[in-house]
Amino acid sequence: FSSLTLDQVDYLLDNGKPTEAEFLLSQTLSDSNTTKNHVHLWLKWAELSERMISAGMSPSLPPVVILRRAFKHTPIHEREAHLLFLTNLMKILMLRSSSSEREAAEKENELKG
Repeated sequence: FSSLTLDQVDYLLDNGKPTEAEFLLSQTLSDSNTTKNHVHLWLKWAELSERMISAGMSPSLPPVVILRRAFKHTPIHEREAHLLFLTNLMKILMLRSSSSEREAAEKENELKG
């Protein structure tokens, strides 16, 4: 089931429809309890959300919120899934903090010069 959804998402993305791809992922993950532990769907949704933000679009949820939901809906005994979520969450947070620091340095340089 999750591989079919991922194929549909890839098709939508290849055809320039990121909003529809995001909607499909969010609906799939919220529709039933049986799909809540599909790691790749959660990761794809978070990745898509981050790409949408980078492109200046507004995703339905930020990637940090998506990954936190993934933690909540994935059983704790699925350690590999939790490790993947945590790794992606930390990557997003670190990239944001480094870009914030870079923006602050650029503003400081503009004020000086």
